[in-house]
Amino acid sequence: LYSSAASDVYKRQGLGLPIPVLVMFSDRSTYHKRWHEEALASDTILNVGHIARYGAKLGDNVTLEEIPGGLHDLVLSQPDVREKVLTAMEYFIGKTQKA
Repeated sequence: LYSSAASDVYKRQGLGLPIPVLVMFSDRSTYHKRWHEEALASDTILNVGHIARYGAKLGDNVTLEEIPGGLHDLVLSQPDVREKVLTAMEYFIGKTQKA
């Protein structure tokens, strides 16, 4: 019951984290009961719309980074996609260290 109530509050009000937050996610979610080629370039675990919607509520300084062709675990994506992931992380770290 507590978990459900806490989740409801978070969904409405957010967490209010006082630190810079980077939320990264694939550009699409796919769900198939059997193996499908789309699994190689999408999040097959979570709804990326939910990640973006609720991730934006983590605090006042949230950076949302959508990664085209990303897997659920972005760093396990194809090499060209992984390069975009690492570049976005490096940029975020550099940006937040200067602040």
